[in-house]
Amino acid sequence: MPRTRTGSLNKSKERPSWEILFWERFRTRLYGTRTPQELGQQLVGLLLEEYRPGICFLGAQSPTTQRWSILCVGRSGREAPSPPSPEEQVLLLEQWKGSMQEASGKEDLMMMRDGDETHVLVPLRALERVEGVLVLGKIVEDLMDDERRRALGGLGREVGERLFLLSRREEADEETPQEIEAPYGLRAALEEERRRSRELESLLVQITQEEAKRARELEQVTDQWLSMKTFTESVLQSMNSGVISVDQRGRITYINRGAEKILQYGADEVLGKPLSSAMASKDKRDLLAMKGGEEEELSMGRQIRVMRKDGVEIPIGFTISPHKDAQGREIGKIIHFRDLTKINEMQEEILRMDRLVSLGEISMGIAHEIRNPLAGIRITAQALEEEVSDNPNLREYASRIITEIDRLNELLKSFFSFAKPQRPQLLPCNLPKLVEEVLVLLRKDMEKRAIRVEEEYEGSIPSLHLDPNQIKQVLLNLILNAIQAIGRDGWIRIQASLRTTRRRREVVLAVSDSGKGISPEHQAKIFDPFFTTKAKGLGLGLSISYRIVKRHGGTIRVQSEPAKGTTFYLHFPVDTDAQQKNGSASLATHPHR
Repeated sequence: MPRTRTGSLNKSKERPSWEILFWERFRTRLYGTRTPQELGQQLVGLLLEEYRPGICFLGAQSPTTQRWSILCVGRSGREAPSPPSPEEQVLLLEQWKGSMQEASGKEDLMMMRDGDETHVLVPLRALERVEGVLVLGKIVEDLMDDERRRALGGLGREVGERLFLLSRREEADEETPQEIEAPYGLRAALEEERRRSRELESLLVQITQEEAKRARELEQVTDQWLSMKTFTESVLQSMNSGVISVDQRGRITYINRGAEKILQYGADEVLGKPLSSAMASKDKRDLLAMKGGEEEELSMGRQIRVMRKDGVEIPIGFTISPHKDAQGREIGKIIHFRDLTKINEMQEEILRMDRLVSLGEISMGIAHEIRNPLAGIRITAQALEEEVSDNPNLREYASRIITEIDRLNELLKSFFSFAKPQRPQLLPCNLPKLVEEVLVLLRKDMEKRAIRVEEEYEGSIPSLHLDPNQIKQVLLNLILNAIQAIGRDGWIRIQASLRTTRRRREVVLAVSDSGKGISPEHQAKIFDPFFTTKAKGLGLGLSISYRIVKRHGGTIRVQSEPAKGTTFYLHFPVDTDAQQKNGSASLATHPHR
């Protein structure tokens, strides 16, 4: 795989350049010409089309008399190029002879200015001798880019050699009648020279045509190769999973966009560097040294935790395959990997739900077994209270028994709520109003503790289909936890906003506090039933809240740092169908609820 920057091959198929097309037209037109005048007409016509000069002509110099003549002249926007009239011949030679003479001493094309006008003169050489000069007068200077200058420079020798052949053949044809009386040997030599000249000319035309054909075939093969390379690159760059190739020394030679997104490194930062610079692990494990079976190449069978650029450690599943060249020789390794963070979170979610189901079943059984005898004890205690009504001390004891039984009964209600939560009765609700109804219940307690409440709601929050009683229970649990985490003198901030993701529109409610925070090792367990860090806590509040939010088609997550506070985020879908679909799926998965 070539070492390249990401995306460097994401190009559309390129058309042949102007220069390639120009030379194809040049050879097609000029190598069929038979006389210098015909050569001049074809050449001047081509240059008028491609360079658009005000005037263009071909001047030739006689090899014997050194006299200049104009073979063909053409003007932009007029009739086709043709030999000049005698008067025009004189005028052109008077105006341009000095410049042509000067250009004939140059090795390359000559550009000259005449006021605001620019002219280009190209010397035409053959066998180290100037055969003529090609003049492009009053040219548009903006058209003279490097490509067009290079093309004109190349014309100098090709047109010069062609003009040389055609001129010599024409001279030979004119001299033939005068040589009839020449000795036989001289005439035979002349005929042989003519024959060779024609063969050379035919061979030159054939070679030129073959070159043009090979150039077209090469262009087709190049286009196919570029197309395949572009397709392969686009496939690699479109993958969500990461692909990295390394050479025999373990240095990175390629990285696709998926790998850049997962690892948060750009191609510029890692190309040419060791693989460990992009995929380092805390335990210093060498990823390339890890061995695995052939079956693992078909799946993400091996896992390792690597550090992203931002220092966060993530789990990845990966395979390593040999990178081979066209001859089948191994030139490196290809690492294909993907981020398993979401998958692991889903697995943890499934395990948590399984634990909730199991504990729910156990809790239901325990609650039923306790509740029945508890009801009998309460009835007996009430009867006892009535019988000892004349004895204040005994009556006080009976009253305490009834109070504790009622407290146990409330605890059993929590067990029932956890073990068998009710199906949400969805009604159109204003979420900020539900928050305010909960805050009213807790306002006095917060005032006593010097805890201030800050509320911030976006104006675009739509009405949501919620079970108001269940959502108020969730809010009550979260705000009570925040109050207990703060103790005294702090703040609670409640914010709600509308967010649009790739899958849905949702309202996000954030409940933040300035309390003592939650340690990292506890954050993964806070939604587990019966997990608590409080001395008198039961550990069911967040578990019940978790299940209620899930039954509304939403999600709940926590973000906390010790000594800096905690924020709980509740995500509720705006789409009612999504809520009902998620709720139905939850019931189908756990029908006993």
